[in-house]
Amino acid sequence: MSGPVYTYTPDTPQPSNPMYQTTTLIQQNFQAIAELVGVNHVGFNSSDTGKHNFISLPNRTDPGADSTEITMFSKVTGSPNPCELFIQYPAGGTAQLVQVSQSTPPPPSGTSGGNASQGWCSFPSGIIFRWGTFSCAINSNPQVFISFTQGPTYKTNQYPACVAPTSFGCTLPIFMTIYIGTPNPNVFVSLRSASSSSQVVHFNFLLMGM
Repeated sequence: MSGPVYTYTPDTPQPSNPMYQTTTLIQQNFQAIAELVGVNHVGFNSSDTGKHNFISLPNRTDPGADSTEITMFSKVTGSPNPCELFIQYPAGGTAQLVQVSQSTPPPPSGTSGGNASQGWCSFPSGIIFRWGTFSCAINSNPQVFISFTQGPTYKTNQYPACVAPTSFGCTLPIFMTIYIGTPNPNVFVSLRSASSSSQVVHFNFLLMGM
């Protein structure tokens, strides 16, 4: 709000003022009240009248602790943000002034790599996602191995997983299994019971584990 449009006159009307002399001032008072309420609030004649649209606080210095109430305010901090939010506890509290807005976002604790065709991402919880594509055209209940040489490895047991062919017309794989550490230190995927030798099948996979 750049500035009020209407002037509020708090001492109007007075008993000695004729109504015709104060009508304009009274009307401006009502307009000024509506103008005040409309700042950051839903205005009159709405089902949400009086509710906040948002809250904005002017920057100020520490107001000093109130004897019984908590105070929230904004003040200039300079860096890394121009201002931050603070709360001030009632006088006598052990933590009277506390910054409640976070100056800098927490650093990401997961990792990621690769691209849309082959890649991975890990999460602070230990969950690992891997995705990728491969193709095969073999018969007689084979195993097709996909080795991962980059990124985090899965650390617990074996996992069954689903595969999604992007072509069709031949036998589909029964399942995929994630193996740990055999035959090499890297995690690899085994595809069992694949396609016929005459039909190349292209697969997309998404693996999740720990």
